[in-house]
Amino acid sequence: MSFSIRSAMALALVTVAGASFAQGILRTQDPALSPDGQTIVFSWQGDLWSVPAAGGHATRLTVHGADETFPVWAPDGKSITFASNRFGNLDLFRMAPDGSGLTRLSWESSDEYPTAISADGSVIYGYTNAFGRLNVFSLRAGGDLVPHTTHFLEMFYNPSPGPEGKVYMAGGGSAGHWRKPGHNGANTSEIWVADGSAPFRNFKKLTTNEAVDNFPVYSTGRVFFVSNRSGAPNVWAMNADGSQPRMLTNFSDGTIRFLSVSADGKTAAFQKDSAIWTLKTESRTAAPLNITAPADSRRDPYVTKTHTTGFNGWSVSPNGKWGVVVAGGDLFLTTERGGATRRLTTNVRPDTRPTWLDDDRILYNEVTDQGRRRLNVVNREGQISTWYEEAGEDLTGHSLSPDGKTVVFVRGLRYLCARPVEGGETKVLSEGNYLEGVFGGQPYTWSPDGQ
Repeated sequence: MSFSIRSAMALALVTVAGASFAQGILRTQDPALSPDGQTIVFSWQGDLWSVPAAGGHATRLTVHGADETFPVWAPDGKSITFASNRFGNLDLFRMAPDGSGLTRLSWESSDEYPTAISADGSVIYGYTNAFGRLNVFSLRAGGDLVPHTTHFLEMFYNPSPGPEGKVYMAGGGSAGHWRKPGHNGANTSEIWVADGSAPFRNFKKLTTNEAVDNFPVYSTGRVFFVSNRSGAPNVWAMNADGSQPRMLTNFSDGTIRFLSVSADGKTAAFQKDSAIWTLKTESRTAAPLNITAPADSRRDPYVTKTHTTGFNGWSVSPNGKWGVVVAGGDLFLTTERGGATRRLTTNVRPDTRPTWLDDDRILYNEVTDQGRRRLNVVNREGQISTWYEEAGEDLTGHSLSPDGKTVVFVRGLRYLCARPVEGGETKVLSEGNYLEGVFGGQPYTWSPDGQ
């Protein structure tokens, strides 16, 4: 038997089409500030959007079932390069700032992450796993990826071209160390500069410490970057030779990544945690953006999945018209006719052992934040209440009496208890070793008369 499980995955998106999120959308990422500092392109819900750098209403630039990410502006502001997995892996694409003129630029079987474009707009820089680990590449339109680093152990990533053929980049550690805001040690990323030949030559390390230095961006004789050397990730700037590093933000927690800087170096944009911020580099003032967008989504807010295996619990209502099944750690309601079901619980921890108390209410085990199992009740409308819990102890192995008036369960590993369905005094029936209850078993059985 199979059951079609229909579950609401994003109820917040089921709103009137064409309306806006007045309070601002959440989880915006990958900001790219235009060269003139007036517009930010970012990724949200898998598409690319543009919004004024001061915040406001966003305009969708791409509409595709794949994920579009890592946008980069051309220095003249006339095109945007980005990565998309619409053909399986992350390939490079280019479009105009209004989303028109979409063109595919790479066809590799690897992932390419664009990070910068040369001053004349002819060369795209980024990093890829095409040549081993993470290595810097360059790409001209119509050409192939050109590797600039090929060390089989060291990783280099997030390149940013500067003047006189120099390229700044992060190297060592891991490109994902931004996920650990307090990470320090010998194997952390540093900021490097090298001659832009293929391969790079004359490497020079600009930062030398045990902090994470990443996301370098060259602009107006300075290198902007993200570092946690103050104890938490912040935006920093230093001279192009690595001298005079100075902190431009003053955060004490969170993560920062995907730094982008305007051509005049006066404005920066970055992602802090799950929001986009802007920074005025001269006054050192940073603020989050409030971005609104159309409430309608290109994704169906409901997801339908068909399960034929993986069920680990099942119970039928006394009148035989309803059934509840456990799938993926949640309870789903179905009818005697089968077909599509309705999700009753959404706990991130397992919900198990459903037992009907009557034709509307279901008793089940819920795992709490403390990792203990308690007994909850959910009705057919999905309304949940705690039926019984005992601090510091698991409640397992529950069963309803034949007359439907009493529930027996195991408390901890030692006590067999009974409690009226409608509440009241909990009685200890016996003390012993009831370990089976912890593993999903029922270490007892009712007599037919329930006595």
